[in-house]
Amino acid sequence: MGPFAGARARINRAQDQIDALHDELHEFCAREPHLVSEILDPDTGRKRAEYVVTDDFPSAWTAIVGEIAYDLRSALDHVVYDLTLLESGGPLGHTGFPIFEDEARYDELTTRGEPAFASGVFKIRGVNPYAKAAIRSLQPFEVRKAGAFEEPMLSLLEELHMVDRQRAIPLCRLRRPGSRIRSRRPVRDLRFLWGRTLEDGDTLAEWAPTVLDGGQDVDVALDFDIGFGAWPSAKSPPVIEVLEGMAAAVGETSRILEATVRLTVEV
Repeated sequence: MGPFAGARARINRAQDQIDALHDELHEFCAREPHLVSEILDPDTGRKRAEYVVTDDFPSAWTAIVGEIAYDLRSALDHVVYDLTLLESGGPLGHTGFPIFEDEARYDELTTRGEPAFASGVFKIRGVNPYAKAAIRSLQPFEVRKAGAFEEPMLSLLEELHMVDRQRAIPLCRLRRPGSRIRSRRPVRDLRFLWGRTLEDGDTLAEWAPTVLDGGQDVDVALDFDIGFGAWPSAKSPPVIEVLEGMAAAVGETSRILEATVRLTVEV
């Protein structure tokens, strides 16, 4: 097996799992795993639309998401290991791809001016100078200096990987960006109450019911769009979207670091 073959294998494996999970999610959504129930509150005289879960997530999904995160995180470590072999002639202990939020911790040195154990620079001490510069530029603390609005993908990968090491990754139901609830009939005082994530029994909206002359209430048909996510943080990005973003980031990182070997040879 040549250099970087292990990293490529893990990236390809992760992408295959993402594609399979995407298909399963599509089939799951086609089964209409939720509905909206309209309920009249006799105390307030108002009606509300309640979100009702009719089908739970498959239990295997949390494990699959964790495996994807592991393969992608492992691929980065494999690249640094192979770079170390090529540059230093053999393996060095505790090498790996660092992902740091704190710049000071990344650059930490001993009193003798050597890379401190567990610092970022220690983990990559055996790679070529071009790779060192590239790895530093990809750190979350450097990416945030550019003022990016979105969370760095490598930061999300590290967070997801760390959560999976200790507990099951929570899945959640999401309100898709740009989603809306719309009434097919005129109603009075319609208020939307839903948040970013949805749980069984959450109230989506409430309104004052319209009563016909015959005393019959006019039902309100509410249309809404729901996505699905898997994340421990409050941001709860859509699961497939973030997994594909992480896979793309890891693939690009691997290609950048592999290219530094050619630069070293040319020099």
